[in-house]
Amino acid sequence: MATIKQIDYAIFETLKAHPEFRKDMSSIILKCITRKVYPSHFTRENSAREIVKTASSMDFLEYILKQAINISEYYKGAVHYKLFDSKTLQRCFPGIEALNNAKLIVNDSSINAFSYYLTNGGKLYELILAVLSTRFNNYMDLKPYIDDYEKNNQEELSLIDKDLEKLNSAENIHVNYNAFNRCLEELKSGAQLKHERVDYTLDGTLFASSTVGQKRTNQEDSVIILTHPQNPDFKLLAVADGMGGTERGEEASSYLLKEISDWFNHLPAEGYYYLTDIANNYEEKLKQINNDLCQNVRGGGSTLVSAIVFENETLITNIGDSRAYTYDDNGLRLITRDDSVVWKEMEYKAKENNKQITDTDINNLRFASRNNVISNAFGYSYMEVNSFPVNNHSYDKLLLFSDGVTDLLSMDDIYSITANSNPETISNIIITQALNQSISAYNEEGKYVTIPAGKDNATVAMFNRR
Repeated sequence: MATIKQIDYAIFETLKAHPEFRKDMSSIILKCITRKVYPSHFTRENSAREIVKTASSMDFLEYILKQAINISEYYKGAVHYKLFDSKTLQRCFPGIEALNNAKLIVNDSSINAFSYYLTNGGKLYELILAVLSTRFNNYMDLKPYIDDYEKNNQEELSLIDKDLEKLNSAENIHVNYNAFNRCLEELKSGAQLKHERVDYTLDGTLFASSTVGQKRTNQEDSVIILTHPQNPDFKLLAVADGMGGTERGEEASSYLLKEISDWFNHLPAEGYYYLTDIANNYEEKLKQINNDLCQNVRGGGSTLVSAIVFENETLITNIGDSRAYTYDDNGLRLITRDDSVVWKEMEYKAKENNKQITDTDINNLRFASRNNVISNAFGYSYMEVNSFPVNNHSYDKLLLFSDGVTDLLSMDDIYSITANSNPETISNIIITQALNQSISAYNEEGKYVTIPAGKDNATVAMFNRR
């Protein structure tokens, strides 16, 4: 067990020895909380790494919560006593909203602060970023504040201790912090479809974001991120875009991902090593789900793009026009092929003219008058499963999208966001841009087409491999 002062010291010494870590420290702390503690990410200087070796994941979360309270109190004092001018306040406290929200959570007797942040990954990352950017971006001149202000917050700090005690000791049940998956729980309960906008994270490597959009009143997209119950390296992520109208589209996409999630969670852990066998089993499962949808959800259908991460390869599957891309330092690559009329026409023209299909050709499909005509999907009497095995070492990040994203963002847009953002924020930023960016162009028929911002439900799921 490590105290908050010891963890603070370890981070301080690490950033002093390696200022270049400043950009990644929030991601490191998130992984320490949601996966496991990584002592190798801290400096050996002045025994910092030895301190970290004694710390647990909950020590790190306790540190973040208590620092949030201390910083919030310090900010209040700084405003009251006019210790800084307005510009300096803004520079020193960039995440004050997240910090003040943590104060409200801690003081709400109906909420366990640890449970809240462990099951709200987006809020947890925001709080970590707020604490570290306030505490250490200017750590040389703000270093003394913790000792001066901690004594003013004893009552609130004791509430944090009590929340941790409740979490650990409730009926002597062992809490597996890594196992709780809010994305899965909300998919199963139906709550996922009720959110106007939502962000999920799991084990520091899986992220998802979804929005209803500006032009829709109902959510027909569903999303799932999973790690296997017995093997955290065995992962599944998927996006399903419902079709067929309000209730039918919702029902089809959520039913599809519930069935896939249940199938994956009941696979043997050793399936991680046998891609071919699992791929065959998965195809059979998808066809069975389609039969069930055709019989029980008449008039409803769904696209699907999914990825299952195995030992050496990732199996990417798509049915319809939801897409999968891989990213590394060499660029962004589209792995899937749309099951759509315009995609087939593009392939035919390219073959006829003996030309390669370019990124520009693919980007221009969204302006075609029949872009929304799908040739293959769940709910069709005949459904074809398209599979693409990809070597794990060929990518750093894997991104899955519904067409509410790819109709508004070009490959260059997606590449730029992915290349210039922290992994924890990529899916959220992509959704924000899809909500706020409209685009216009002339299509091949000479018609000027405008795609309005937020024109459809938009969903992202991402795996950050490294």
